[in-house]
Amino acid sequence: MTCKVVLGGLAVIGILALSAPVAHAGAGGTPSTLTSFFVCHEINGDDPGRTFDVESDVFGPFDASGNPILQTVKIGKGALACAFARLFPPRKKGAPAPDPIDPGPGGEQMTCYPLSNSGNGKVKPPPEYLVFDPLFPNGPLNIAVPPTKLEYLCAPSSYFEQ
Repeated sequence: MTCKVVLGGLAVIGILALSAPVAHAGAGGTPSTLTSFFVCHEINGDDPGRTFDVESDVFGPFDASGNPILQTVKIGKGALACAFARLFPPRKKGAPAPDPIDPGPGGEQMTCYPLSNSGNGKVKPPPEYLVFDPLFPNGPLNIAVPPTKLEYLCAPSSYFEQ
């Protein structure tokens, strides 16, 4: 079950990363709205050794008319493994679990926050996962994800220029 969640989260991130180039090629559409929280772990993943053209309506770069332009990027080593997660308000010791926090209507961007927690050392050894990723079309990536220490919480966001 956990493996499916991690794979699903990575697939969503891969799809989001590739949605702009695919849309530009005529085979895609508008990026999806995010409606869930994610938790992420730092990893030391492989380098897919691939280059892409990326377009971002939010972060640019932009031409003189304010239109986003393609930027050529080389993908480096995998740095984060992320999975869908539910977020709860803190509970008092012995109290029942509260209802999860609703992430709201979502957004097309994501904001991530570093975490500190006391969950270190509860699961040993860390499992290894085969990750099926669109950046590795010739086969799966093998990574070790440390499930004992959540490092980032990412929330759906909407960014507006001031």
